[in-house]
Amino acid sequence: MNISVQLTVVGVVAAFSFAIWLLALCRYECVKRRARKSATTSTPTTVPGADQIIREMIRHEDDLMNQRLMWLLTLEGLLFATLGFVWGKPAAASVVFTVSTVGIVAAASTTVALHFAQVAVLHLRLWWDQRKPTTDGPPVIGYHEEWTFLGYAAPWRLIPLLLMIGWLAMTLLAA
Repeated sequence: MNISVQLTVVGVVAAFSFAIWLLALCRYECVKRRARKSATTSTPTTVPGADQIIREMIRHEDDLMNQRLMWLLTLEGLLFATLGFVWGKPAAASVVFTVSTVGIVAAASTTVALHFAQVAVLHLRLWWDQRKPTTDGPPVIGYHEEWTFLGYAAPWRLIPLLLMIGWLAMTLLAA
């Protein structure tokens, strides 16, 4: 396959993956705004142990996010190791193309999975905020103030993007 065709394909895959990353970010903001607008004060929950149930559900989503990030980092590490073995060899261009494409697609896929987990936590948190009993007790989640610019630099948002950029750079360096 011609190197210009390979660069074009990787560029298209990278642009598509970045669009997925950006769409997930924007969609989270839309979901958050819509949930806040529709939030009405409802009667406090009478379910015994509701706070523990919500905490466990949030903990489960956090565990899923952690597992997904670890899977992504493990796969990306293996792909970068593969790249290290073939770099500078005669057939390296096609392997770099393939490995870069797999790395970019894996990062984009993980972005979507992490987005769904984050939206689930947002819905759980908002459900609790609307229905928590009037007694003062510990919150179901630690810090959950409104997001600032630094919130967008959270690992589950930034790591997949940086990996996509890294793979695009590797492809351009190998060309």
